[in-house]
Amino acid sequence: MGMRQTCIYLNSTTLPPDILAAGTAILRAYAPQAKLQTISQQDMEQELDAGSLIRVERVRQTSLAIDGAADGASLIDREDASVWRGCAIWAELIDVCDRDGAGLSQVDEAVITSEEVGAIAQLPLIGRESFSRILVKQILLRLLVQRGFSLPWGILTGMRPAKLLQRMEDAHLDCQRQAEIFSGLFRVTPSRIALLQQIAAVQEETVASFAAHPQEIALYVGIPFCPSRCSYCSFPGTVPAADRADVCAYLQALHQEIAAVGLLMREQALVAGSVYIGGGTPTMLNDGELDHLLERLRCEIPWAADGEFTVEAGRPDTIRAENLLILQRYGVNRLSINPQSMNPATLRRIGREHRTEDIVRSFELARALGFWLINMDVILGLPQEGLAEVRMTLDAVGKLQPDNLTVHALAIKRGARDWEGRLAHVSQETALLMQELSRERAEQWGMRPYYLYRQKFAAGHLENIGYAKPGMECRYNISIIEERQHIIGLGAGASNKIFTPDGRRFSSYFHPVNLPTYGDKWRRVHEQRIIEIDKLRSS
Repeated sequence: MGMRQTCIYLNSTTLPPDILAAGTAILRAYAPQAKLQTISQQDMEQELDAGSLIRVERVRQTSLAIDGAADGASLIDREDASVWRGCAIWAELIDVCDRDGAGLSQVDEAVITSEEVGAIAQLPLIGRESFSRILVKQILLRLLVQRGFSLPWGILTGMRPAKLLQRMEDAHLDCQRQAEIFSGLFRVTPSRIALLQQIAAVQEETVASFAAHPQEIALYVGIPFCPSRCSYCSFPGTVPAADRADVCAYLQALHQEIAAVGLLMREQALVAGSVYIGGGTPTMLNDGELDHLLERLRCEIPWAADGEFTVEAGRPDTIRAENLLILQRYGVNRLSINPQSMNPATLRRIGREHRTEDIVRSFELARALGFWLINMDVILGLPQEGLAEVRMTLDAVGKLQPDNLTVHALAIKRGARDWEGRLAHVSQETALLMQELSRERAEQWGMRPYYLYRQKFAAGHLENIGYAKPGMECRYNISIIEERQHIIGLGAGASNKIFTPDGRRFSSYFHPVNLPTYGDKWRRVHEQRIIEIDKLRSS
């Protein structure tokens, strides 16, 4: 039987397309390589007649009576309904082979009854999704579970699940009520609920300081150059030209933006509570370029008295005594040295041009030369790595005793070589074991989780977690994930978030990813910053 690309069609004879679209988010998370779309009943039948290899998701609905409304009334948002009765929603998941195949290979069915709908309706509607969308996601979640998926985050597919917990805390809901909502409304597992609540407790003092010091902002500076491109990388970045003309042109535009932002901050009485130079690999700048960049930041940007200053020295093959001393001279107090793996074969496989010995050497050099806090990143689920390789990496990292550990679940995204090569993730069971092992080690090293975010197409559909020893948490990381203070991003691809006075809503602006385009158009984003910050003053 000749198989074609898998297609996932989401179809309903009663639910409107915008409600069905909510279901595609959860389906896409578990079938990232598939073609996925909503489809009309007629088009679906034509595809079946053509013999395509497809998986069909049908969501159907029986009559719904609301306050005596006629049977067959369409499902509406809970806010418009005071009584739910006679309601049953169910879905069928059908695998269809082409005409030469065996026909329907498996049919699964799941149902949400009127009693369950009523129980869900008793929970506060936290977040931005309507009740209808939540019900559609819940029914599709049940089908996925029947197919053997483990979904620790339930129907949540967004990057920042802690935002929901923030809204619950703003509504003065206690931990027990928070757990009831996460479990009943979003089907999040108890372990993930406890993790979110633990992180919120760690962040409480830092988040409170954001509110107490509204004049402080977080500042990001992007250096989108690397010595080589990793196989999993989908970020905007490039290997510099041999003559470094592209680096020179980029830095010239970046210095201009630094001056403009510094002027705006002084006019608006803003100061940088945290500055984060990321990439790319900032430490691949030569000594003159790095010195000039840091000198511009120190001279042009108003800094808070106790400002945090982080630089990603992510690739150990770019770390030398000379550039570490430059960082030290300008007050850098946090470094990130990122091995990703301590397995030599893995490093070669993913395109990192350094050895495990380089990681140890650069870490020890940094410890000897500076009194900064050091973070190390590792990635779970790298190609051809299993639990034994992750254990070896964690053993080696533990001997170095970093102050922070960031644990990423490998995300295979469009634009990465691994995506183009259709790299298969490790099994979810293996990914969960890897993550549990990393959690155990972090705890043994005296660390606790302090921030969390999720990415699409991640191994095991898991999360990325930052661990830190008490009092050594990175304020910038908390700011960028929890979104409770202004964030100004400088450089290609950087994002800007300007918040309303209540700190609950913000306007976002993004620099162009393309380097020459950034050089030509960064002023447009800066004009938007000025407008939005002026609005705050007038309000």
